[in-house]
Amino acid sequence: MMVVGYFVLAALHVDPFVSFVLLCGVLVFAGFAVSATAELLWGTGARVSVSRQPVRAGETFRVRCDIGRTQNAQGLRVMWQGREEAVLRAYDTTRFVEPFLRQELIDVQKASASIEIPLDAMPSFSAKNVRIVWSIVVEARAGGGLVQNDFPVLVLPARS
Repeated sequence: MMVVGYFVLAALHVDPFVSFVLLCGVLVFAGFAVSATAELLWGTGARVSVSRQPVRAGETFRVRCDIGRTQNAQGLRVMWQGREEAVLRAYDTTRFVEPFLRQELIDVQKASASIEIPLDAMPSFSAKNVRIVWSIVVEARAGGGLVQNDFPVLVLPARS
């Protein structure tokens, strides 16, 4: 398909570099279209709402999860997660992701759940090669695979 497109553009006397850029743009657009279609067909349509954001360590907030397409979501799990993400070596993109807290929230579809952030919790942080991420994670089996939606929550240091 790409070769045919390239020859069609060559027959129209379009510069080869411009043809290459156009075809790359078409590929990127096609990728987004396939991803959006897959989400529509097999996704869960998860939406998460929190009572406030950002939240300070030592404070409590409420979370609620709405699943738009429950027929696509088998084995639904909603979790409060804190994780460290790090680049192992500065010269490549090998990522190390390690959750340090995973707390499953019960019945957040029917009612909101209360989450208390410990007073000594590490705040959200981002640097060149490492970051601390707090998020609500929605996991479900859908379309033959595991669908995971991540909803970040900004956690600030406790007030002194």
